[in-house]
Amino acid sequence: MRIFQIFSFNSIRFKIISMTLLIVFFSLTVIGLYFYHSIGGILRTNADENLTRLLEQTNDNLESQLGLIETSMVSVISNPVINAYLENQPGRDSYSKLVAKSEIEEQMIYLLSNNYLWENNVLNSAMIVDASGDSYYVFKSYGHLNTQIARSLEVFHSSESRSEKTQVVNPTSKSPNLYFVKSIRSIVNYDYKGKIIFGIDESKITGLYTGISHYDNTLAYLTDADGSILAAADNYLLGRKLGADYAPFLNTTRFSQSTLDGTSYFVAAKKLDVYNWTSIIAIPQKQVLSHLSESFARFIPIASAILLFFLIAGYFFSSKATRPIIDMMKRIEAIRRGDYSGQIPAYKEMELNKLATVVNHMSEEIQYLITNVYESQLLIKESELKSLHAQMNPHFLFNVLETISWHARMGGHTEIYEMVTSLGYMLRTSLAGSGRQMTTVREELAYIDFYVLLQKKRFGEQLRVDTWIQDERILDSSLPKLSIQPIVENAIVHGLEPKVGEGLVSISIFEDDGQLVFVVEDNGVGFVPDQGNSGGEHNHIALYNVNRRIQLMYGSAYGVAIESEPGQGTEVTVRIPDDGRELDGKGAQAEGREAYVSGAYRG
Repeated sequence: MRIFQIFSFNSIRFKIISMTLLIVFFSLTVIGLYFYHSIGGILRTNADENLTRLLEQTNDNLESQLGLIETSMVSVISNPVINAYLENQPGRDSYSKLVAKSEIEEQMIYLLSNNYLWENNVLNSAMIVDASGDSYYVFKSYGHLNTQIARSLEVFHSSESRSEKTQVVNPTSKSPNLYFVKSIRSIVNYDYKGKIIFGIDESKITGLYTGISHYDNTLAYLTDADGSILAAADNYLLGRKLGADYAPFLNTTRFSQSTLDGTSYFVAAKKLDVYNWTSIIAIPQKQVLSHLSESFARFIPIASAILLFFLIAGYFFSSKATRPIIDMMKRIEAIRRGDYSGQIPAYKEMELNKLATVVNHMSEEIQYLITNVYESQLLIKESELKSLHAQMNPHFLFNVLETISWHARMGGHTEIYEMVTSLGYMLRTSLAGSGRQMTTVREELAYIDFYVLLQKKRFGEQLRVDTWIQDERILDSSLPKLSIQPIVENAIVHGLEPKVGEGLVSISIFEDDGQLVFVVEDNGVGFVPDQGNSGGEHNHIALYNVNRRIQLMYGSAYGVAIESEPGQGTEVTVRIPDDGRELDGKGAQAEGREAYVSGAYRG
């Protein structure tokens, strides 16, 4: 399962490895294609140069041999003895003819014995046929003598009569000899005296192409102007004509890549001007490029090894790159299970380090919010528990207070009657609303009025409390229960009680930018805010709880703010959302910040 997850198509690791392999494969492919085409181009260029050079050398050798053939023929027919016998042909008797034949053939043997063509078996027959039809001949090999004589005479009769140019009779598969025929003219009056015929072994001409045909399946042809084959490796082709594919190469000199008989070849052609012949060499492209194929075949395992290397390297680096992500996933999963204690370590990479910091802060804030909600629920439960304790047998207490109030009134003790009545109202208000968290401004001010009435019994005319409300509509707005009374109590007890002279507490209620603002100001002794925590436990707990409750319900943007100076009095400001806005989920938990109690507290 883990391997499947690692190589899942949607995993980052799979994408990194795939991208790495794709880039490497693309690079190797480009390199391979460049290598193939560039080396192929070099091999093609080398094939062109080598074939052209070798073909030129071969043609030079062939032209040299053709020149020797022409020279040898002239050497024979210009011999004085041979010329003398050919000049005196008419009127000879049988004996004279026999003597002439012996003398002419002896001169022919003598002339050819030191000839390069005869010694190297290129020239294998020589025949002279005079004007009267008598023949004189010398053969390299006298096997099948009659056949050779018959073929030479056949060539004599087939050649154009009395042509001054040397004529060439093509070989056939049955007679693979190339015959050169030249007319003999009198040196006296230039009359026709006969013909000389040289038989050239075609295989010796074909042998000139052995230096080129070292590639397998190489084609080498020597053709005349009509495309008839004069020399070829296969005797069966002698005398036949080349196919239409070879037509562009006849009577020309060129090099190209062509398809001959369905196979791709590098073809080189070179024209010989002596007899209007053409040498054609065709080498299969696959033979020329065989080394390239071998090199490319060796390149494939190397490329595969490189791909395997980058596969392993990609797996290693992708594992290293995705390890932080896996760690974060594990940490987030732990947070989901409720484990907030762990921390993701810092990374060297800036982006990963920022992500780790965000996850760590998120874990801390979630833990804080859970703790904060838990604390708020504890406060609510504690308040409910206290309320339940306070509600234990309340009717007995109310009945006693009503009895005291009735006796005071009947006895004319008006002051006692007012005090007991106010105390009873305060107790009823506290106990009756113990199950509610919210109250109205009107109810809160009524509660403050009864409290002030009781305090005035202590301070007399020295205590004055003024209340100012911006709009009567505000009286029906809601606020957390007992949010203002504890502040008024602190102002009287801790601000005015130590003061000598008249004490004044002013309560201002107004709206400000969507907020409900309560300002409780006294002209008491004041205090230094930084030292406010020394004012006593009651002071600290009362204002802290008011501030804490408001911030838990509405968020840290709301709560209690205090301004005070020694001898200058104290101003306490309470801010909550305007009426009609219940808990909007943006309490201290939603804000993700620690609830803050402003300054120090003192009444």
